[in-house]
Amino acid sequence: MICLNCPGEMQKIQAGGVTVDVCEECDALWFDMEEIRAYVEAADPDAEFIPNDEDFKKHTTGLKEECTCCGQSSIERGVAGRSEFRRCTWCGGIFIFKADLDRFELDGNSDKPDDEIWLLFVKLREIAVAVLSRMVHLP
Repeated sequence: MICLNCPGEMQKIQAGGVTVDVCEECDALWFDMEEIRAYVEAADPDAEFIPNDEDFKKHTTGLKEECTCCGQSSIERGVAGRSEFRRCTWCGGIFIFKADLDRFELDGNSDKPDDEIWLLFVKLREIAVAVLSRMVHLP
C-alpha cells in the first residue's frame, strides 16, 4: 500500500494481534476498521464506542480523494480536537500521523472533541505505541 501523504510504501507491522500499515518516511499509520474492532473488542469486550458514519460526519469535510487501500474515491479529511485524520467512507480505514495521535493523549479531558471519536483515537494511540515499539525490535 502506498502512503496517502508521501510516495513511501507502507510496511505491515503486527503487534497485539493487530496489523497496522506504517510509513517509515513520514510517521503515518493506516488502521483497517476490522483490525480496530478486533483490538477494541479484545481490550474491552463491552466497548460500545466505535464511532459510526454519523459520528465521523461531524468532523469531516465532503472532500474526497482516492483510498490507496480499497481504490475508491472515498477518503474524507477530518479534524477532531486539534488532530487531523483521513477516513475512508468505503472501507472504514483511518489514516493518521503519530503526532496527531499523541495530541489526543495530551489534550486530556479538557479538549475532548466528541466522546466516541476521542475514545477511538485514544485506542488507536495504544495500538500505534505497540506497533512502533515492535518496529524498534524488528531485525
